[in-house]
Amino acid sequence: MGDVFKQLGIEWQQLVVNAVGFLVLVLLLWRLFWRRVSDFFAQRREEIRANLEEAERTRDGMRQQERELADRLAQIETEARDAIAKATEEAHAARNKILAEAREQAQQVLSRAREEIGLEKDKALAEIRDQVTDLATLMAETALRQTLDEERHRALMDELFEDIEELQKRQPLS
Repeated sequence: MGDVFKQLGIEWQQLVVNAVGFLVLVLLLWRLFWRRVSDFFAQRREEIRANLEEAERTRDGMRQQERELADRLAQIETEARDAIAKATEEAHAARNKILAEAREQAQQVLSRAREEIGLEKDKALAEIRDQVTDLATLMAETALRQTLDEERHRALMDELFEDIEELQKRQPLS
């Protein structure tokens, strides 16, 4: 092995001295700085781990908030649909109520109009009866004052019917 070192130009005593010096230097650095460096890296590792855990908690919190917001949005949409359905239903009910009231009022107006028409018709018929009675009385008086022969009787009856027709033309029954 000594030949290999000679061929490479390395002296083994120098190599041993360098190795011992290196080991002393490593031990010295170890003794002086290893704990500080080791503590620094441990502290840094702990900070990174804490930051990662905080980021994970924050991400989980954000996901939870996102789910809550989605649920709340769905709830709001459901409430809005329910409110629209209720308003539509109430509008239909109000419309139907208004239509029913309008129909009832129209029925009442129609009934009152029919009653008034019936009263007017009865009144007109009563007037016609009164006039016919007056004409008949007048005719009877005239007939009693005159002697009636068959020809005169027919003329009076024709005159009575003409008067009745004329009255009907002036005041129609319906």
